[in-house]
Amino acid sequence: MHSALFVQENTATGGVTRISEHLISGLTAHGWRTGSVCLQGVTWLSGLQTVWSGLRKQDVLVATHNFLPTYVTWLLAILSRKPWVMWVHGPVIPVLAMAQTSPTKRSFLRWIYRRAPVVVFGSHATLVSFEQFTWPEGAPRAAGPQLRTVIHNATAIDRTGLTHGHPETTVHIGFVGRLSAEKQPLQLLDLLEQLPAQFVLHVVGDGPLMADMQRQGQPYIASGRLHLIGAQVVTASTYMTWQATVLCSAYEGYPMTALESLACGVPCVSTPIPAMQEMLHAQAPYMLAERNTPAALAQALIATLQTPAAQRQQNMAAITQAHTPEKFAASWSQLLHLAIQTHNSPGANAPGSQT
Repeated sequence: MHSALFVQENTATGGVTRISEHLISGLTAHGWRTGSVCLQGVTWLSGLQTVWSGLRKQDVLVATHNFLPTYVTWLLAILSRKPWVMWVHGPVIPVLAMAQTSPTKRSFLRWIYRRAPVVVFGSHATLVSFEQFTWPEGAPRAAGPQLRTVIHNATAIDRTGLTHGHPETTVHIGFVGRLSAEKQPLQLLDLLEQLPAQFVLHVVGDGPLMADMQRQGQPYIASGRLHLIGAQVVTASTYMTWQATVLCSAYEGYPMTALESLACGVPCVSTPIPAMQEMLHAQAPYMLAERNTPAALAQALIATLQTPAAQRQQNMAAITQAHTPEKFAASWSQLLHLAIQTHNSPGANAPGSQT
């Protein structure tokens, strides 16, 4: 029985935490022994000491994010000579642009990214962004081999026993996410402006833009068209009280909110960012806005709700079947076995990039 240690930055509510929990659970079902360490609230030294105490029992290390967990995991792998894997959730280029990352840190990130032996991406769009950042045009490729592969996220949300029930006159739509710049939640107010008066928006989440949402959204709050619910545990019943979920992010990795909504039989309408095109284009292109504007998002939302319910359910079921927890865990299990095997076979030809 192999074992894997997951190095996490924190356990805050969000997509990275949820998908990491899904993976740990899935690998356990596949016979893996798993452990995890959270770096939040600890110093580098104490964090390394905590991980080091149980490191001998681990066969492979997994950095659950491509920033702080990666720095720590890389150092642990050097010290322990263990294989390690870096998990990249979001497109690196827009993430760093949003954070206004300094040239010095960008150089450091390129240096460490080129040294990761195995890199897993939540979407092909994320892989492309990573490669464009790590090896800019004209930059020499790393001398050592690096396995790069895409494993789409999955959802294990449980809708057993729940049925859809919607009022006939009011159209309830929802948003789930952190109220921060990359999610562009203030565009939701412009979306409401574009929609008929019977549309009511429920916003689940909190963050630095909550005060702006409360202030700028006051007219909609007063009229009952906007409900700022704050942070709460999201379950299938959350989604199934809505007719649709909306996304208006500047970028996404491969959003859990969308997968969970679709698995609950609730369409997720989004601006046409690459990750959502990847998820929706083949089965449900009508859920994608034609442009990255609130007006286009409103048009796509209305078009989606006018699409026959049977067709919507068939399309969403096909997407969900392509993103099952079983497939997700099996792909990861195979990859981790390969990482261990490659690491333990000096001189063997390491696999090249896979997409």
